[in-house]
Amino acid sequence: MLVEYDQEILCLCFSRLTVILVSLLLISACTAVKLGRDFDVGVLASKVEQGMTTQNRLRSWLGEHTSVGVGPATDGERFDQ
Repeated sequence: MLVEYDQEILCLCFSRLTVILVSLLLISACTAVKLGRDFDVGVLASKVEQGMTTQNRLRSWLGEHTSVGVGPATDGERFDQ
């Protein structure tokens, strides 16, 4: 009786420990991902003029996209943003 009780506690503790370790592994993997590149926001903000700066001008300053987002269109089709 006591041995069965000890095995249940051990199994429960092992299950909890496994969930915690897997969660920590997933969280640490997500923090290691770096998207985009660094740039000085102050320099960019000083160049941008509201109503005057075009998307093409911004792309010339920042460079082309390294990736594009994907989202659903209003009709349910896929489109690249």
